[in-house]
Amino acid sequence: MPYNQGVDEQPVTRRDLVEALATAKVEITEAVTKNVTEVVTKNVTEAVTRNVTEAVTRNVTKNVTEALRDFVMEAVRDSQTEVLKAFLPYQESSNVRMRALEAKLSNVDSGLSERVSIVERRLQELEKRFLQNPPAA
Repeated sequence: MPYNQGVDEQPVTRRDLVEALATAKVEITEAVTKNVTEVVTKNVTEAVTRNVTEAVTRNVTKNVTEALRDFVMEAVRDSQTEVLKAFLPYQESSNVRMRALEAKLSNVDSGLSERVSIVERRLQELEKRFLQNPPAA
């Protein structure tokens, strides 16, 4: 089949070429515009999605971190309160024991002080006798 079969055999005029060229320019411009629009839209969408995702991730991470910190601080305070409450009865019983020991020690101290003063008085009497009546040499 020859290459020009089915083609009009009439010569092409300048006008026909200009019209064909204008039509081709329009088609090419539309195709390029469509492709550029698709590429730009895709890139802008990806950039916006990436930025929004990063911002949301930062915000969520910050909020979760703050909530976790608050929860841990409250748990620590609660545990401190429970420990203090647990030691309160022990402290009270220890205070009672210490007061009893102090009272007993005070009685022992006064008893010892009295005994020491008796021993000192007897020693003084012995020294007085010894100095008044020295032993014969």
